[in-house]
Amino acid sequence: MRGYIAEFLVSRAVGAVGSRIEWDAYDVVTPEGTTIEVKTSAYVQAWEQRTISRISFSGLKRRIRDTASGLSREQTYNADIYVFAVHTAQTHEEYDALAVSQWKFYVLPRRILQKLGYSSISLPTLERHAGEAVQHSGLAEAIRTTV
Repeated sequence: MRGYIAEFLVSRAVGAVGSRIEWDAYDVVTPEGTTIEVKTSAYVQAWEQRTISRISFSGLKRRIRDTASGLSREQTYNADIYVFAVHTAQTHEEYDALAVSQWKFYVLPRRILQKLGYSSISLPTLERHAGEAVQHSGLAEAIRTTV
């Protein structure tokens, strides 16, 4: 559920109007045609935890699905922009996936991920390369200035 909410928030921020196609190589397309992959992580999971989770994002490289030939052989970075959405609640009591104020976003262009070559990235590494997180209200501008 968290992933769909983050995709929705990114779609709304950039004014995307198309429907998401489940097997596309990316999650969101801006009206200008910029493709965006949305990755999510959170400190709190649905199950009981002793400590909060370490924030990391995986699946940065993916194989592309082609209806004629199936999956591509090689995993690649398939979107122009990657948005990393972090749900910031740190207890089950405060957790509300629908509260926009509990989300923060990091934005990286594909070229930086390609240079790094990672298939997953931790929050400290992401912060080094993306800088400070933005709130939902600043997400569209962060994406526009990253393209």
